[in-house]
Amino acid sequence: MIHPDDVAKVSESVIRSISEPGEHPRVEYRIKDAAGEWRWFESRGINLTGDPGIRGIVVSTYEVTERKRIKEALRESEERFRSMVQSSSEVVKIVAPDGTLRYASPAYAEVLGYDPEDSVGTNVLDGVHPDDLPRVRRETERALRERNGASGPLTSHAEYRYRHADGSWRDLESVGTYLLEDPAVSGVIVKLWDVTERKRAEEALKASERLRRAATSGAPIILFALDRDGIFTLSEGRGLEALGLAPGEVVGQSVFDRHRDHPEILENNRRALTGEELVTTVEYGGLYFETRYSPLFGPEGEVEGAVCVATDVTGRKKAEEGMVLRDQAIAASVRGIIITGPNQEDNPIIYANPAFEQISGYSLEEMAGRNCRFLQNGDRDQEGLEGLARALEEGREWSCVMRNYKKDGTLFWNELHVAPMRDGEGRIQNFVGIQQDVTEQRALQEELAHRATHDPLTDLPNRALLMDRLSHALLRFERHGESVAVLFLDLDGFKSVNDAFGHEGGDRLLSAVAGRLKACLRPEDTVSRIGGDEFAVLLEDTGPEGAAEAAERIIRELSRPFSTGEGTAREVRVTASIGIACQGAGDRSAGELLKEADRAMYRAKEGGGGYLHHR
Repeated sequence: MIHPDDVAKVSESVIRSISEPGEHPRVEYRIKDAAGEWRWFESRGINLTGDPGIRGIVVSTYEVTERKRIKEALRESEERFRSMVQSSSEVVKIVAPDGTLRYASPAYAEVLGYDPEDSVGTNVLDGVHPDDLPRVRRETERALRERNGASGPLTSHAEYRYRHADGSWRDLESVGTYLLEDPAVSGVIVKLWDVTERKRAEEALKASERLRRAATSGAPIILFALDRDGIFTLSEGRGLEALGLAPGEVVGQSVFDRHRDHPEILENNRRALTGEELVTTVEYGGLYFETRYSPLFGPEGEVEGAVCVATDVTGRKKAEEGMVLRDQAIAASVRGIIITGPNQEDNPIIYANPAFEQISGYSLEEMAGRNCRFLQNGDRDQEGLEGLARALEEGREWSCVMRNYKKDGTLFWNELHVAPMRDGEGRIQNFVGIQQDVTEQRALQEELAHRATHDPLTDLPNRALLMDRLSHALLRFERHGESVAVLFLDLDGFKSVNDAFGHEGGDRLLSAVAGRLKACLRPEDTVSRIGGDEFAVLLEDTGPEGAAEAAERIIRELSRPFSTGEGTAREVRVTASIGIACQGAGDRSAGELLKEADRAMYRAKEGGGGYLHHR
């Protein structure tokens, strides 16, 4: 019994075989066997009605049930394969041994941007990055050489860069199966994946690793990690060298065993492993490490360990200790020290030690932000200030003694030394001033200088100071023609005063004479005690007439009685002999002019007193 679906087909074949001479195409049909199953048969008819020996139709029939089943299974398998390839996100392509593309799945467009149908016939090797092409060719050639000796299909694996339709490069990973002998393929079935993101992630990870290694190997740090039990899982960094450790040497050891003798370190690690983030500085092996502890948390918030970075700050720590020591030394210094800003216009005070607070009477809070000029209190030491300004502008050291005033208005002499403070590149950051109150020393120096140039009894300039002033007066005479006169004065009968009243009475008389001489002369005139009862007077810008008038005033002033003690009985009268010498024609020295006045005084005394000019 022929299958109903095949009756028409068989009938048509029979009719054609009867009506048309010659060989006819094969026809396949199904016949139910005795068991009721349908079996496939193939028949082909040959019309030989024209052959006198046969005069009929020859029909050959074969059962092809098994072949049909195999063919159907292959068809179904192929359809399933094509369905899987068409819907897969992976690219599947068939490539000829020379690289010609014979087929590409739809994912080809999604992954590489090329239309699969338009790409058929192109050479896939043209899209491989030039730097990767030699390696891909070598892998292909190796697979082609080795496929002859393979018992089954040969596969190869490759990673390379491929040009996307937009011009960018994509990282691809591919697996090729070589089916050159299979007539249905006659090439290589290639499955490939876009691994660009994975490669970028891998490169980023490698870069991060390189950066981490560069950071830990180049900087004096130690990078270590602990698991939840305090076991080292990482230990790297150049800082390990200072501790005599190699990278990774302590991995697998317990931090609590390793540092059992350092309670502070153990406590820090315990805190980190309980979830606390902290930064501490500890001393270890004579070195100081600043360590940041960062706990690691799991997905449920549980502590899984800790990552720690320890930086060797020994140098900084010692520098800080040195700075503290210097600060203490500055604070304890008996000399006043101030630090100002670098601004040459303002130079605001930013620090003053206690010694300067004591010297000036001002607190740091009262001085901060002010320029040191406020200590001048309106009484400007112009020369000192100008010198200081030049030194600050030129960025150099400078020293002087300046007149300053304390908070209570008391004058004090300030011995000042200023120096710039520079950074490592030589730029001025600040100025430091070291100051000392030298008021007492200056007063002592001035007193000693005064004693060296003044008579201790009368406090009048002595002979040395007189000669110095006279020399300068003569120089001015030479330059400007200003007249100069010298009076040499000797008291008459002074010895009798000493005999009558003693040396104390005589000293009182000499002091009184000095006072009257100063009173009857101009402030700019110099009255000097030469010695004993001898005095000299320097009159500048005074000629012979003026000198005579001065001598007359002196004689009148000295003619009034002097008191050598209490009561009128202690009063005495004295007279004086005066010699006058004036600078005129000729070049005479101070000593010569004084001698001329001395000789004139002696002539006046011989004549009974009064005054005489040198002739």
